[in-house]
Amino acid sequence: MELLAGWTDAEDVGLALLDSLGTVVLATPVDLQPPLTVVRCIGGSDDKITNRPRLQIQSYGNTRVEARDLAEDTRQIVLASPGEPVAGISIDYAATEQAPSFVDYGQPGIHRYIAVYRVEYRRPR
Repeated sequence: MELLAGWTDAEDVGLALLDSLGTVVLATPVDLQPPLTVVRCIGGSDDKITNRPRLQIQSYGNTRVEARDLAEDTRQIVLASPGEPVAGISIDYAATEQAPSFVDYGQPGIHRYIAVYRVEYRRPR
């Protein structure tokens, strides 16, 4: 049995895709300084050809409006990504699974929106 090449890491794809937003990280820092975007792969599916990760994106702002605007900018970047080269691959499909919604962070002066997106891309050649 011949093993196929692995897919590009979904979180690396998310980081590269959202790089234009400013500070984009994989884990929420202890000393959180908004504006900040956190990318996490939270599962997904695949077949022999296509990887379909689910990306949870947390958008943090100093105000609720700033966090909301960052979340909306994120959504538009993700939805515009099919056909664009990102992290050595080309995204074939992108969709919103959970629209950005406010989730209280429990700390004054830090506001957060969370969304979930599905992207699809093929193995690198």
